[in-house]
Amino acid sequence: MAGWYVRHFMNRATVRGQSFRKQGVDRVRDQVAACGGWLVITSRDSSLPSLIETGRRTERMWLDARERGIAIHPMTQMLEEKPFQGRVASALGVSGDVQFILRVGYVKRYPAPTSLRVPVTAILRT
Repeated sequence: MAGWYVRHFMNRATVRGQSFRKQGVDRVRDQVAACGGWLVITSRDSSLPSLIETGRRTERMWLDARERGIAIHPMTQMLEEKPFQGRVASALGVSGDVQFILRVGYVKRYPAPTSLRVPVTAILRT
């Protein structure tokens, strides 16, 4: 619903305005205050094999978390901003390259998916 509202009633100037930015920061502040914990996913380095292995481990962790009723919400905006990108690992006291910062907490039930999964046969051909 929020996306529809933004597409139909807002423009570039609106979303770059101070009140829109403040609302976003306030929403993130509320989300951060309401979570059960944080996970920081790192890779050994930024080489392709290391990134693939980190991705595989992260996928397995997401599947295990779902079985345990734990919700995971990526909050990696600071990793995308140049001033903070290089400082995150040292600020958190972790070694390696930080790939994800995840907000986690228990949920009573997962919501229904918003779209159906694409069947594997639609992507892979033998």
